[in-house]
Amino acid sequence: MIVYLGLTVLILFLAALMQELQRAGADEKKRTPGEEIRLRTSDAETHSRAAYLYRGCISLSFLLLFALSSLRRNVGNDYESYREFMHLAYSRVPHIATEVGFNLLARGVYTFFGFENDLAVFAIYAFLTLLFFFLAFRKLSVSLPESLVLFLLLGFYFQTMGTVRYYFVLSIALYSLSYFLEGDYPRFVLLVLLGALFHKSVLVVFVFYPLAKIRWKKSLLLAGSVFFLSCLFLQKPYLALLLRLYPTYENTEYLSGGTSLPNVARLVFLLLLYFYVRGKKNDSEEEVFYLKCNVLALLLYLFCSFVPILSRIAYYLVVTQLLLLPSLLKGLREKQAAGAEEREVCKKGRFPQRKGRRIQAFVW
Repeated sequence: MIVYLGLTVLILFLAALMQELQRAGADEKKRTPGEEIRLRTSDAETHSRAAYLYRGCISLSFLLLFALSSLRRNVGNDYESYREFMHLAYSRVPHIATEVGFNLLARGVYTFFGFENDLAVFAIYAFLTLLFFFLAFRKLSVSLPESLVLFLLLGFYFQTMGTVRYYFVLSIALYSLSYFLEGDYPRFVLLVLLGALFHKSVLVVFVFYPLAKIRWKKSLLLAGSVFFLSCLFLQKPYLALLLRLYPTYENTEYLSGGTSLPNVARLVFLLLLYFYVRGKKNDSEEEVFYLKCNVLALLLYLFCSFVPILSRIAYYLVVTQLLLLPSLLKGLREKQAAGAEEREVCKKGRFPQRKGRRIQAFVW
């Protein structure tokens, strides 16, 4: 626990330093998906001291997180079960519960080293998971440091040590948004299919992400309302259909279902913050997409609690909070700055007005 707390404090310090470097030399223009952080210099933007320090902080943050994830032993709820699955894959057992990509990677690493080197397999997953998360923050977030802080404080990083396959695929899904939001659908599909080789649950993004991107007309809202209301009365038929599509959870303790009240509270708070910051103002397409993802996640938590391990499905939507919250925090700062400037203008405007009224009264 001390190691985790110490790492969190150190990452928070590095993120604060990156924020200062951004304020000193970052281009504050509105960013769109696909753009990268560019630091100003006198001549070449990529060769300033601020740019090198910024990259150094990012690299150090990545290395610290990777070191802790790759060198762990017996950490995580599924650690021993993953070791067992990797052993079965190496032994070429015909039927294994894990996906083909996981089995082939474990078998290939074990064959390369000549023994069951599970530490190397976990290190590969840790490296790739962090790599995709950092790439997504760099390409999609308005503030990489703030996304990194949320990555730790919201528990995403520490959960990568538990459900290794799932969070590896979750990082791929988040990074695939950089292509999806640009309209580069072939690369998006290829990335998602690659992730499906390690965890089939990622295929739900083929439904969720297009649904969040299209315009929600009245007919769609009506159909969605009917569906979610039907989930309250047709739980058994829906559950039977889900188990037929994904039989892994059949006859397990996960069938009890259940929702996550902390996630519901966080989603409600996020929606309130969004409407406080943005109001009826026209937002960017990316922000609207992230908002719709979180609305869908809230509906899933409220109406689909019977789904086994619901969070594993909803987190493909919830993970967009790592991108939406930094954008809202930036908007909140801009709103506060505009309010302070307006109050300052009002203060300056009132004094001459009062002075003019006094002169007018004196003349009378």
